[in-house]
Amino acid sequence: MIGLLLWYAFYFVDRVWYHPLLKASVAHGTKIEDEIKRSLPEAGMTAAITAGSSHQTSPVRQAEVRHPF
Repeated sequence: MIGLLLWYAFYFVDRVWYHPLLKASVAHGTKIEDEIKRSLPEAGMTAAITAGSSHQTSPVRQAEVRHPF
């Protein structure tokens, strides 16, 4: 039972908190890399991260997220 609870906790943290944070950081990095590509065409780490990610998420509705703060 404790193992199931821990598994769900990790899933929740990844799905609701970590993955959206990662997606936002890649999106912001893409904006920065677009500017860098003007002088360094090889820049493209965020594009490689996006292409290598097989994880597809659907947007989490705000009503589904309950923050303790």
